[in-house]
Amino acid sequence: MFRRPTTLDLRNNIFINNSLMTTGTRAVAFHKSSSGFGIISANTNNNLYYAGTPGTKNLIYYDGTNSYQTLDAYIAAISTKDQQAKTENVPFVSTTSPYDLHVSTAVATQAESGGIQVTTPFAVANDFDGDIRWGETGYAGSGSSTDIGADEFNGIIMDLTPPSIVYTALTGTTSTSNRTLTNVVITDILSGINTTSGTKPRLYFKKSTDNNAYVGNTSADNGWKWVEATGNSSPFSFIVDYSKLNGGSVAANDVIQYFVIAQDLATTPNVGINTGSFAAKPASVDLTATAFPIGGTPFSYGIFSSIAGNISVGTGQTITSLTANNATGLFYVLNNSVVTGNLTVSIVSDLTETGATALNQWVEEGAGNYTLTIQPSNATAKTISGAYAGSLIRINGADRTTINGNFNSLGKYLTFINSSTSSPKVFEFLTGSG
Repeated sequence: MFRRPTTLDLRNNIFINNSLMTTGTRAVAFHKSSSGFGIISANTNNNLYYAGTPGTKNLIYYDGTNSYQTLDAYIAAISTKDQQAKTENVPFVSTTSPYDLHVSTAVATQAESGGIQVTTPFAVANDFDGDIRWGETGYAGSGSSTDIGADEFNGIIMDLTPPSIVYTALTGTTSTSNRTLTNVVITDILSGINTTSGTKPRLYFKKSTDNNAYVGNTSADNGWKWVEATGNSSPFSFIVDYSKLNGGSVAANDVIQYFVIAQDLATTPNVGINTGSFAAKPASVDLTATAFPIGGTPFSYGIFSSIAGNISVGTGQTITSLTANNATGLFYVLNNSVVTGNLTVSIVSDLTETGATALNQWVEEGAGNYTLTIQPSNATAKTISGAYAGSLIRINGADRTTINGNFNSLGKYLTFINSSTSSPKVFEFLTGSG
């Protein structure tokens, strides 16, 4: 009996569908029977897909719900997985009888050295002919790479792949001093990373309220600014220089957006971006106005106020609810602050809730592992109520959170009610809340 796998790990595969679609429904390179990428392993990468000229009938990916005609659309949708995927009609020796699905060594192809070593869960040391994978033996020019597909061949490299850029995103902070983005791993297995001054990797950044454009790199210019990497080899570091920002400084409640780009050493450079997309393909990391506005969702972090100690919530207080989607809601305030100590929240009155905002895992500075306790302010019953279609109080990954109805370790003084007539629930704990 066939059982659908719980995890699908795809590396160094060629998927080509050259079916003619004059009357058919669709030709798909990667066709899944279920929606979404949940079962796709994080190791999935360096696959090559082709299904003809992209169109409504010629798709890189289809799962019955989602369809992506172009490689760029597929890479954006699958997010951190398969980011070195490629597309081309691979030049096999012969795709007609007598068939020969070895790859031609006379035609440039992205399959040449476009893969990556596979060492786990087992080593793939040979191809389908028994030939040694060159990457495994240090083939000159391939580094740790191997060829894409079942055939290891001595072919001609076609480098159309931009550098890969990976790092841990910056989180919110209370500091208004320059920040350093560290351990930015940038790799390019085919031609290497350009580290010449002027074309070495760059960090572009701006305030979220500034224009999504490039007009200059000084504090008098309203738009994106840039700095070069501080080193000449991966992993790289970048200093977010606030003096370049529009106005020359940051303050509490500012949000800083940023992205990293790098170019390789190919004759015609390939420029990679880690988050977001260009309005027009750039020739180098020295972006011009035509590359903007940046699309997608660049990384960002907030300049937050700090919060710790005792907070009163209810009538007559600055914070009057748990879930309002503004500065009167406790969860909203915590989601947009940096916690610097344990928090005790005292409910001083009945609360009317919208259910609009969940409590996320807060950002911390200092010793960390701080706790949040929500409790009544005295031995008087209080009702927290609202009409929300779903879970009124949602704890979304916020660890070390306690809701305690006791006062001085006695009684039950907090009552929660969801009066919605559409799938009402009171509490929901999501994504490892504890």
